[in-house]
Amino acid sequence: MVDSLTSGAARGTAAGTAGQNVFASVAEILALQPLFHRTTSGRAVTWQLSDVVLEFLWDTARPGMKTIETGAGVSTIVFALRGCSHTVITPDLGQVERIRAFSAEHGISLDAVTFITGPSQDLLPSLDLSDLEIALVDGSHSFPVAFIDYYYIGRRLRTGGVMVVDNTNIWTGHILRQFMSSEPEWELVQRFPVSAAFRMVATAPPDLDKDWKEQRYNLRQSRTQLRIGKLRFAADALRREGARAFIAKLLK
Repeated sequence: MVDSLTSGAARGTAAGTAGQNVFASVAEILALQPLFHRTTSGRAVTWQLSDVVLEFLWDTARPGMKTIETGAGVSTIVFALRGCSHTVITPDLGQVERIRAFSAEHGISLDAVTFITGPSQDLLPSLDLSDLEIALVDGSHSFPVAFIDYYYIGRRLRTGGVMVVDNTNIWTGHILRQFMSSEPEWELVQRFPVSAAFRMVATAPPDLDKDWKEQRYNLRQSRTQLRIGKLRFAADALRREGARAFIAKLLK
């Protein structure tokens, strides 16, 4: 659902508007050590993007840009401070409240930030957004959620828009990065230790609707799997029948 207390307008905008210049860098935000996340036991922690990715977003974002992220955290503060028209999709209402409290305490306006609470895989298909300029895929890393986020956000990203994929150290993020790196519709802008930023270089990216044989990564990996399958079949036959019988069958 869309958070009914989305904007700072519900609380008055004077403090938030004045506070937009309070932070001049990502380092100043991080110096406050915001802890927006919670473990399953309720312990306060931060699972923020790496500092370099946050700085990349800070440098890339501009006032008025249409942006979106799945997941929330310090990145949400960065988008808010940069004056973006920003949409946040997270299932964690408590996280939203902590971000709101931090923003109110430090004079950060959330006037242009829309929080939508719920699973991204359920919300994105019907989300009425277009011409997005920056997207951060950093919600659930479970299969197949990262791919669902990519698909529905990718269809709403404008040509020249940037998509940042986080946690490429996790299998789902790794595969997504490998796929995007192989497709001509995406240009790798910057690779980080566990993240990657891509720019869309084609209108309405065809890779979202191509047949699997037209997707370079898919075709290459499928050929590899076919070769592996044949080798495994041969190895199984060799173990089952013995070397002499197996070779005799090959020579027939």
